[in-house]
Amino acid sequence: MTEEPKVLKSTKARKRRVQAPNEIHGVVYIGHLTEGFCEPQMREYFKQFGNVKQLRLSRSKRTGGSKGYAFVQFENDEVAKIVADTMNGYSMFKKVMTCQHVPAEKVHPSVFRGAQRIFRRPKAHLLAGQRHNKVLTERKEKLAARKLKNKMQKRLDKLNKLGVNYTLPGHGNEIAEAKSEEK
Repeated sequence: MTEEPKVLKSTKARKRRVQAPNEIHGVVYIGHLTEGFCEPQMREYFKQFGNVKQLRLSRSKRTGGSKGYAFVQFENDEVAKIVADTMNGYSMFKKVMTCQHVPAEKVHPSVFRGAQRIFRRPKAHLLAGQRHNKVLTERKEKLAARKLKNKMQKRLDKLNKLGVNYTLPGHGNEIAEAKSEEK
């Protein structure tokens, strides 16, 4: 009696689905990749050896730049072995690539997760700008003003210890007011 596979109804469950380890074969690890040798170029280049089933270039989440290694899955395990033997030590754009055939039992089930997704460069700088420019609530605004007053007071105290009597323009009255409010 054979077990029937579970039907995944929700989209989250479908997204989390990974291949079983026995389905993943013909995988080659490629290291020391050059900058600019991205998914489309890799797929086109390795197409000469055989049909490329999946390709996963490791990228930084923050910058989106290549980490310098990738995994390529071919339809046949023999083709993957030929690619690993042929490309190991291959010099490309002044970098010597390393290629290794990865046996099916050593391939992690989620190594190709997200490989079908089209790469889009992260927009961290835009999100940081939005976070920085958002309007503060009244409570947070008061907290920021209090922190600024404390910081300026510490600086003035250091100057007073050194024998320098100095008032910061625009901050002297606020600090004096803050001291009177605390008493």
